[in-house]
Amino acid sequence: MAAIYLAISFIALPLAIARLASLSSENQAPGTLLLFFPAFVFTMLVDVLLAGLCTMLNIPVPRAMAVGTIHLVLAILLALLLHGSRRNISVKLAAADVRDFLGFLAIVGVAIACGFMQFGFSLNLNFSSTDPATHFANTLAVLDSDRVEGMYFTYYISSLVIEVFQPLTGLYGTYKAFIIAEIGYYALNACVFYALLRVTGNKRVLSLCVSVLYMLGYPLNNMVFGFSYLGVGVTLLLTFTFLWAVFWRPGNYIKLLIASLIIILGSIVCYSLFAPVIALSLALLSVAHFRHVISRHMFPFIALAISLMIAVAYFIRYVIQAGLVSGLSTPGYTYVELYGSFILIAPTAIFGLVGLIQDRQNNFALPSAITSIAVIVVTVIALLLYKAGIFSAYYYYKLYYLLWPLAFLCTAKGLTALFNESRIFLLCYLACLASILILSLSRIDRTISTTHPDLSPSVASESITGVYNFNLNEMESPKISDEEVNLWIAADQLRTSTDQYVPLLGTNIDVYWYQAQTRQHYAPDARHFYFWLYNADDWGSMLVDRLSEVDYCAVLFSQELPDSVKQFLSNKEVIYQNAAGYVVKLD
Repeated sequence: MAAIYLAISFIALPLAIARLASLSSENQAPGTLLLFFPAFVFTMLVDVLLAGLCTMLNIPVPRAMAVGTIHLVLAILLALLLHGSRRNISVKLAAADVRDFLGFLAIVGVAIACGFMQFGFSLNLNFSSTDPATHFANTLAVLDSDRVEGMYFTYYISSLVIEVFQPLTGLYGTYKAFIIAEIGYYALNACVFYALLRVTGNKRVLSLCVSVLYMLGYPLNNMVFGFSYLGVGVTLLLTFTFLWAVFWRPGNYIKLLIASLIIILGSIVCYSLFAPVIALSLALLSVAHFRHVISRHMFPFIALAISLMIAVAYFIRYVIQAGLVSGLSTPGYTYVELYGSFILIAPTAIFGLVGLIQDRQNNFALPSAITSIAVIVVTVIALLLYKAGIFSAYYYYKLYYLLWPLAFLCTAKGLTALFNESRIFLLCYLACLASILILSLSRIDRTISTTHPDLSPSVASESITGVYNFNLNEMESPKISDEEVNLWIAADQLRTSTDQYVPLLGTNIDVYWYQAQTRQHYAPDARHFYFWLYNADDWGSMLVDRLSEVDYCAVLFSQELPDSVKQFLSNKEVIYQNAAGYVVKLD
């Protein structure tokens, strides 16, 4: 019941916001349907910022039923506002809207299909990094404490999803609701991107095809790794670009500024690394908006700009010297590829960017061009900071998740221009692109290289479809089985009865998920059993010493253990066992 109530509220309020925005604008504004998903993002922003305000005031954050009620009350107020202004508040889908609706439906279908391919129909855990386990633990912490802190955007939204699905998933199946939220973030990102393509003048079929190619690259890679905060951060940038592209006109600057500041504030509590990119885009758009005023007062503006640049340079120097950015040099695991995945779209993306710049008098084109330039500038600066040792490769490549949608936005513009100017060349280009993708993703190229290495010594196509191949390989990897989850449950029941940490011997991903699901992620003794942090020569003896301090231990059959640990466990009593592993009594 709570899930249905929350779902209805998450439809009603974005629909009311979209209808108000559509009717309050000039005739060139898009219809309610294309405004719906950006309005959905703003609904989440309202929820997240309200939760942050409640925590600042030491008030418990609103839970699912309260959030749903707030949504419905706001939706009714907006409906009354529209009715009072004698506008038609009913939404009627024209033939064009129906076709866009089918486009959104296809995108959501692709997202769900990718979700099932990665997690299976049973929604088993299958992430390529340990990050999502930490995020899941933080999400459960929000659920348990009714407080938010840090970059909590997705923690809070995911906690609402877990709360309404927990009656169905049970206590030990809450990770399935977390996975549903991940798939939802993925679908939302692609839907906002499709809406952006449509409002910037692209045809429906082109927008759908480009959106699918877009979402199967870095957005899917984001879900593969479980970087939900990063994916939502990209969605915030796309929403920012959408708003400026749709409502760029003289009388709307203050409204756009307020909306932009809300998005920047949301990005700070979502993924703060992206906030400077949106802020730079806002600054450049503001300059472009007031370019006529600036041209009449050039010297004061130049003096102000130079002063600001000097102030920013000193601020950056202070931040670096104070060690406040030391975390950005921390290494981590993510998809690493300098340029390979961009090769296929680079010609049309560059062609499209040039077209957007040349078409700068167009209200739709200028915001897209400026945002693209801002992302490129920040990425180049990050590369220089990487060379200086300030940025690690891990954080540098996080910016590629921003670069990807802007590259495809420019690609759509380039393809539209080619369609109008040289359809034969466009067909040849698309045929070449399709051939490479088919050879790579169908594994035909790999099969030829394997069976006939003298004919094809390397898989050439995979070098330029890198992110697509990486995603496919990772999604097909073995998932955490239901048997392993049952092992977690058995171990957690011992933890509850003994009030003592029960370690799990497995890979770091297995251990982090076990700890998160059983709410032991921040247990004081947990880190003692992270054997992958020990020296390879003596981690067996170190682990035996640690095991001597606890009464029970869970072991996965898939984990290779040193002989000393095997011997230590060999004469212990096995009190639970299944296909995934066993639990032993150590004392």
